[in-house]
Amino acid sequence: MTVAIFFDVDDTLLDNYTAFKETLFTLSSIEPLPEEQMQELYKNFRLYSEHIYKQYHKTRFINNINARWQWVAKNLNMENDPSLLEDLDDLYHRNQQKQKLSKDFVDLFSFLTENEVYFGVLTNGLVKAQAKKIKQLNLSNYMPSKQIFISENLNDAKPNFSCFEKVEQTLPKNIDSWIYVGDSFTNDIEPLLNSHWLPIWLNRFNEQVTQDGYVEVKGEEEAVMTLRKLIHSEKF
Repeated sequence: MTVAIFFDVDDTLLDNYTAFKETLFTLSSIEPLPEEQMQELYKNFRLYSEHIYKQYHKTRFINNINARWQWVAKNLNMENDPSLLEDLDDLYHRNQQKQKLSKDFVDLFSFLTENEVYFGVLTNGLVKAQAKKIKQLNLSNYMPSKQIFISENLNDAKPNFSCFEKVEQTLPKNIDSWIYVGDSFTNDIEPLLNSHWLPIWLNRFNEQVTQDGYVEVKGEEEAVMTLRKLIHSEKF
């Protein structure tokens, strides 16, 4: 069997959570937050971000990009000042741009290349924004551009299964097994349940779900180890 592996970008290959924490750490007006509270803040921040993108995908218009920061400000009893929200968003993006591809994933990509495993990226988002992240992570050092898919270019988006099907249609005909690694259960894992894709859930925040039909990993190291084992197993 010949396998193709695709990865999500945000919160999978790119550590947005660290950027979020660094942004809030700069605010002297708030008390230091326990890790559990910080994670809950970020998970809701991410939900707002996904909602903003879904609205754009439907209307081709972004309305109130700072709604996600309004929620954070309200939760932390901060002043809901538009200029502060803009500053937060700008600082978040600057912190985000400092994040690099982890050594675990660098080593994994080298391993996949050495073993002639077909791999690439499928990410939701706007072409301009996601292309910057792809460049920032130096993904072109590991895979050709034809193996990098951004939802806006596909005129589709996860969690639509059609988004994965459009990627399939571009792959070499000898590929007969597909793996997807992502962090969002709703966008990355749920649409692949009961399909011919094997979803691997990078569950960074130990979220609880009742469904099955996927492989769960808690961090990058475990994700890499799991993929290495799958490649070496008889299944692939």
